[in-house]
Amino acid sequence: MVQIHPRACLKMLKVYNTLTRKIEEFKPIKNKSFIGIYNCGPTLHKFHTQIGNLRSYVFADFVKRYFLYKGYKVKHVIKITDIDDHILEESQKVGLNLGEYTKEYFEDYVSQINRMNILEPVLLPRVTDHISEIIEAIKKLSKKKLTYISNGSVYFRVNGISDYGKLVNFDKRKSLMKNAQMRVKDFVWADKENVNDFCLWKAYRPEDGAVFWDSEFGKGRPGWHIECAVISQKYLGENFDIHVGGISHIFPHHTNEIAIAESISKKKFVNYWLHHDYLVVNGEKMSKEKGTFYTLKDIISKGYNPLLLRYVLIKTHYKQKLNFTFGAMDFAKELLLKIITFLNSLDFVKAEKDNDFDIDMLIVETEKSFIGSLENDFNISEAMKSLIEFIKSINRNFNQLNLDQVDKIRDFIFKIDSILGCIKPLYADYKAEMKIISEKNKLNDLFDKRILAKKEKNWELSDKLKKQIETCGLVIKDHDSSNQFHYELRNFKELS
Repeated sequence: MVQIHPRACLKMLKVYNTLTRKIEEFKPIKNKSFIGIYNCGPTLHKFHTQIGNLRSYVFADFVKRYFLYKGYKVKHVIKITDIDDHILEESQKVGLNLGEYTKEYFEDYVSQINRMNILEPVLLPRVTDHISEIIEAIKKLSKKKLTYISNGSVYFRVNGISDYGKLVNFDKRKSLMKNAQMRVKDFVWADKENVNDFCLWKAYRPEDGAVFWDSEFGKGRPGWHIECAVISQKYLGENFDIHVGGISHIFPHHTNEIAIAESISKKKFVNYWLHHDYLVVNGEKMSKEKGTFYTLKDIISKGYNPLLLRYVLIKTHYKQKLNFTFGAMDFAKELLLKIITFLNSLDFVKAEKDNDFDIDMLIVETEKSFIGSLENDFNISEAMKSLIEFIKSINRNFNQLNLDQVDKIRDFIFKIDSILGCIKPLYADYKAEMKIISEKNKLNDLFDKRILAKKEKNWELSDKLKKQIETCGLVIKDHDSSNQFHYELRNFKELS
């Protein structure tokens, strides 16, 4: 077996850092074996999870998998928002408390990330479990005279810090009246000293019912921005490696996270900010009116495996706008099926004798090319080209492969797929489906009879057995230069 040591001879990762607006060499904070990654997770209400959100989750997972491949330990934290205006309003409409209402949507989120083969984060902390920490953070900001109270709500005073908006090269003197993506629906601009001041603690309203927490500022609940600042620092430290998110969150959300965190700690909050671009559908913004607002459930209902969506969500470079089409889904199906059937064909190689095909060198060169492309700001397109060329090279030398080489090839592709996250599980489903068909129709005896018929050059019997086997849902592929053959599924249900 070829022993692959990913960190042994590869270049250092270079990424585009939104904070500095340039490509930088990535350098871990703590040591060469640990990475801290944070991204905002779902808001637990019915309007949340669409495929644009899934792009964010899959991208964070892709980054995490890359570091795991390189041999790092990764602490990945995803915050769960279980209190905001929408959640409060909707839970009251259906007569459920917050815990009861959000339970269904949290379970749905976990189910979706499982179906997308997203590795489970180390932590999925909920906002409502961290109210005391949030209150303490507001107290610290108040002592620094960075807060004020208006109509019972606590606001962050952006004029109190000199570098507010550095994530977007923002001029705080300009009036950019953003509303945190409508999370707080009733902002009264007159309540603020500056239109860009943001809410840290929202005052209790009678319509909030029994949902509030007591604090020295009065009854209320936390604002969105402070939730992420406090929770990320609690679990990853005052300064951590990577914050992942969509460009829509650069301002105001991530900008305000920085303001809060750095005002408290007086340290750099995050070293590298990785922001992916928007997802659009057929070149336009997703629209319920046009029927182009898609969730994972919608994709599955149209007959597509979630892992096809996973591939579509990572195949476009994260800095580019992702144009989702069902044509792209069909292309992903075709490509992944080619890789799966290639792996399947390897399972029928029986030769043991040595040959001149240098599979070890090919694997080393392909790994260097594949990972080298990812080192270049996660250039997935170039990486996939090297994997496809690897498979083509194997196919050109297929007839001379031996069992030892086959094991190395399969292990290497699975190793690569530890980053991609879509080939190995589909291959397992493919083999399971083949096994069911074979056992159901008792095909092993027919396979043995056909091998014997081909050796004896009994072509009539061989053709008859081929037709008999293929009526069961398989396709026979004869090898040109030998009496060997392999079989494939006529129709892979998991991708149909």
